[in-house]
Amino acid sequence: MARAPHLRVVARAGTGVDTIEVHAATRRGIAVMNAPGANTVSAGEHAMGLLLSLVRRISDAAAAMRAGQWDRKKFEGTELRGKTMGIVGLGRIGGHVAQLARAFGMQVVGHDPYLLPERAAELHVRLLTIDASSHGDSFGSFFHGPNVAAFAGREHDAKRARRAQRRRAPHRKAADGLDQLVDGAQTEHAV
Repeated sequence: MARAPHLRVVARAGTGVDTIEVHAATRRGIAVMNAPGANTVSAGEHAMGLLLSLVRRISDAAAAMRAGQWDRKKFEGTELRGKTMGIVGLGRIGGHVAQLARAFGMQVVGHDPYLLPERAAELHVRLLTIDASSHGDSFGSFFHGPNVAAFAGREHDAKRARRAQRRRAPHRKAADGLDQLVDGAQTEHAV
């Protein structure tokens, strides 16, 4: 900010302004604002893109092609239709991901202590407790939400953390607590 003497506004696409030095900006007369819904579609599409890349083994197939190899059977992948996606955190982005998952023919279950049952019905999401969502017939699990740590809050070991990392869209606070859902995923069928 010191190098931008004519700066008048700092704006952030997305929720929160925790990445901006608000007090320093205020002292300099710089307005700080955010646009909470601005990245909802982009983040949701990115999340589904990551999921598709994972289940269709796109990265592995691309690497094999670059190496001059191709084994069609090895890169068959898994279809999303008929699979179940578990979502922790059904706010703007999680809700949009739920809608996209339904468009792919997936069943959606989720956990969000703040989501009203009416909104869950609109999204066609079956709400579960965090413990109940870690068991059952879920073939695939996907996780999203900035406050996931508050939902579960359990410490998890490095192995479970790596498994959770592979099954969620990146979010700086989303890793904590995912182990309860990961524990219940049927890993041999997981997407």
